[in-house]
Amino acid sequence: MHFVTDILQNFSIYKQAFRIAFTKFSISVAFFYSLAIGVGIMAVLSRIQSFVPAGKKRASVFIASCLIALCLLFFIYPIFDGNFLYSRAKTTIPNQYFELFDYLKTVPRDERILNAPVGWNWGWTIYKWGYTGSGLLWYGAEQPIVDRTFDVWESSNENLYWELSNSMFSENFDKTKQLLDKYQIDWVLFDENVVPYPNVKAYKYSSQFKKNLLSSGNFQVVKTFTDPLNLSAPLYLVKVIHPNNIPGQKLSLLSGETLNIGPYVKWINNDTAFSGYNTYITDSKQPYDVYIPFRSLFTGRKTDERYFGVEQDNEGALTFLARLSVDIRDFDANTGNVQLSEPAFINASIKSGKTSLISVRLSKSDTPAVYNSYFDTNFLNHKATDCGSNSAGLFEQPSTNDKTLKFVSRNSDNCYDIALPELTHDKAYLISVAHKHLQGKPMQFALINHLSNRADIDVSLSENSEFDTDYFVIPPGKSDGIGYSLHFNSNSIGQYFTENELGDIQVYEMPYEYLTTLSFVNRNKATRKPTLAYFYSFHKEFRAYAISSDSMLDKFLPFLSGTRLENHYRVNNWANGWEADCSLIDCNQSQFVIIFWPQYLQYVGFGVVLIALLFVIIKKDGSKKLNHTPININ
Repeated sequence: MHFVTDILQNFSIYKQAFRIAFTKFSISVAFFYSLAIGVGIMAVLSRIQSFVPAGKKRASVFIASCLIALCLLFFIYPIFDGNFLYSRAKTTIPNQYFELFDYLKTVPRDERILNAPVGWNWGWTIYKWGYTGSGLLWYGAEQPIVDRTFDVWESSNENLYWELSNSMFSENFDKTKQLLDKYQIDWVLFDENVVPYPNVKAYKYSSQFKKNLLSSGNFQVVKTFTDPLNLSAPLYLVKVIHPNNIPGQKLSLLSGETLNIGPYVKWINNDTAFSGYNTYITDSKQPYDVYIPFRSLFTGRKTDERYFGVEQDNEGALTFLARLSVDIRDFDANTGNVQLSEPAFINASIKSGKTSLISVRLSKSDTPAVYNSYFDTNFLNHKATDCGSNSAGLFEQPSTNDKTLKFVSRNSDNCYDIALPELTHDKAYLISVAHKHLQGKPMQFALINHLSNRADIDVSLSENSEFDTDYFVIPPGKSDGIGYSLHFNSNSIGQYFTENELGDIQVYEMPYEYLTTLSFVNRNKATRKPTLAYFYSFHKEFRAYAISSDSMLDKFLPFLSGTRLENHYRVNNWANGWEADCSLIDCNQSQFVIIFWPQYLQYVGFGVVLIALLFVIIKKDGSKKLNHTPININ
């Protein structure tokens, strides 16, 4: 019946809902087992009663019940002997983790802790002392833990991973410190037991980050937790020294001088707005002070989750495109300190009196081609290779009439690698991949970093049935790094065919810093009200209120007497901010209360349960009063 499962796995909702089927059905199975055992015991006792005399029925039922209970106790006795879980599924947690939990009880509960090292993007942590899983720190620490495990719940959390990964693997630790300030992280817990990436070369990057933590003046090692038996490596609890030695304020009032910088981008791995201007807001309802059209050149996710486009003309010149939400005729262009060999041609399209699209045409001298498959004599000579573990699968590379490579696979990984060992990491590159998707899964593309042996990019190409071109940006990396590889995989799982084609593949140098810092500054400085900043991941259901009293009722139900701050926007592209009108509220004397209003639904649920319970009790008492014995008056 495996073909039924293969068919159902093609439906994304089913595949997601039953990705680990046992966890979905185990509770239901246990419930029905319990019902079946209960019904079976009742049937056995009823059968026993039918064979014994009337005067001995109670005694026989009691004896039979005791025997059944003893049998059950005998059957489940291993549970009480410490074997409820399979012994090989258990491991001993080193004592230093419990010492860490005890120490964290002395740390304020709202101080944020970064779980380091940061390396693998799967959110699945491997510990050298034997544990592998989603993590364990949050079961013993009350403080919020910043970890890849929780990124699935909020995209702005995931951006921290991409930004940290970009800075740490390029060993730009000044940028790393900026990110800790941006995300209001108070502590770094560096655990040497964590395997940062399943490759030995990646250890170098985590050790360099550890060296920076232990020696930089931006950090203070507060506590080191060691295992007296030396069965596990040390844990370092490091305090982050914020600017002016002021600890991270999770709720603060920002002045009206804070710049409004746009646009908002959902995915980013290099926030030039924060590195250039420090704390900022992004409020589309107010005029922008600064607009950075290419602030996100991130290409590490789906191809339809990007904020720029690329075109190439007949002369080979590249043009970068981005949407505009402001009329830049009121803005002055700022190209920063980056010098191009030839001036870029910047053009803005205007529709209905407003600019809607900006294009930056770069000269060929600023975007030289460093690889072109058209001139690669080995490109079309590639032979089909299965890089997976299933040697029984089908993998073919049929010939085509065009200058393309066709990959056919069934239950296999049909792979192709293009080595670019001379590309230095101190430069940025643009990768152009022409491809076509015919059936099955889309082509997988990974950019392998030779220095770390890590996939800096790992995505699926777009699923177009006609030839299309996807573009990928490699930001500048480690100054002395060298070597990349382009890895393609036409993957098939099960008995379904996968077919993809590859066309021209090109790699260009590109002026990454010029594009990401290109900004437009508003000539008219806007007068802006202060911002109440709440440094937790942005969510539209957060509400901010100003209250004048100190009563518990007003703090718990601020919407009854407080003044709501209406205009809700983002701070630093990830946190919450509200416009605070100090002419309506006393910003100096008022207390600000933040609520997440869906949380009140739990109290509504408790109320419904209580009302239902009272209804059952009252109904039962009423039934007893009505159920009286009739009086015979004859």
